[in-house]
Amino acid sequence: MVCLFSGVDGALLALLDSATVTAWRTGLAAALGTHLPASPGPSSGATVGVIGVGARADLMVRGLRALRPCGPLLVHDLDPERAAAFAARHDGRVVTSPQAVAAEAGIVPLATWSRTPLLHLADTRPGQHLTTLGADEPGKRDAPDRVIDLLFPGGLLVLDDFTPPDWPPRFKGAVDHLRLHHLTHPSLDATEVLTTPDSSAVVATRRDRGQGPAALSS
Repeated sequence: MVCLFSGVDGALLALLDSATVTAWRTGLAAALGTHLPASPGPSSGATVGVIGVGARADLMVRGLRALRPCGPLLVHDLDPERAAAFAARHDGRVVTSPQAVAAEAGIVPLATWSRTPLLHLADTRPGQHLTTLGADEPGKRDAPDRVIDLLFPGGLLVLDDFTPPDWPPRFKGAVDHLRLHHLTHPSLDATEVLTTPDSSAVVATRRDRGQGPAALSS
């Protein structure tokens, strides 16, 4: 529950369902985070393939279509009825697997709590854009090396919603090992960028697989 109070006398002005607010914030932020790195270029007007059809995916599709021209929509979910309902709402087409989505779509948002990898490098192709949901609460798990393995040489990786840059990077007073992993990974050229006064993002490109250790900046 989100409470809105008056700045004048402290009176309660509104009560907001926090799940709805979170879905709007996350879904629309993901739409913007998809649109900007994927544009301009051949992905403008590309087929969009959604894997996982919860509230975040619903708002992400709506936001993405407001931001850019989009081609056909492909939909996959473990629940066929939910997938069919989502496809009907957004004029999309249900496909049978994550691999079928990746085979056709130029932009692939993954909005799922899957505990196992859904896509591998063989399922992707150069120039394809993937937006994924990170591990932000207990029960979710990051697999950073599997994400890096999906990148072709020259591919771009953007990780957002960190605390401001420091070295070594820290979160709540402790070393942020996930961020450090990406900033020092031998297959990446990576740096950290201040996006607001209290948040930052890691931006990295995949090195050629034959090159040596990355030249890092922080």
